Amino acid sequence: MLWVNSSIRFRDITDGSSNTILVGERAYVYKSNNKVGGANAIGFSASNNTQSSSYARKGNGMAVIGLTYNGINAIAGAEHDVRGFSSNHVGGAHFVFCDGSVHFLSENIDYKKGSVGSATHLQDINSTFQRLAVRNDGQVVGEY
Repeated sequence: MLWVNSSIRFRDITDGSSNTILVGERAYVYKSNNKVGGANAIGFSASNNTQSSSYARKGNGMAVIGLTYNGINAIAGAEHDVRGFSSNHVGGAHFVFCDGSVHFLSENIDYKKGSVGSATHLQDINSTFQRLAVRNDGQVVGEY
């Protein structure tokens, strides 16, 4: 839903606001890797051991808010682990949906490793977690 200089209207959420994630929880320091993993004030994730944004190094190609790449609470050290959704609770993380509701999503939610929920090709959206992260793929979400 959110990325650099984006402008999305409610009418653009064709999958329904109750079926689309707006923002998700990110642990500030994730697991034991001592990397800063939470988004800073403008939504970019840091990729090193500082609290500064890595935007200057990665530019607009960097993910905003979070990635669905490794699911929820990825194994520390996995590729993109600090840019994914995470928490320090057991079992999952909290997400705010576009209708304003908050849901605790299990870290066992269906997802396909290596696929980014904000994929530009809608045919690449092939898991429940991705379907929730995309506003207009037209696929049925079902129970999660």
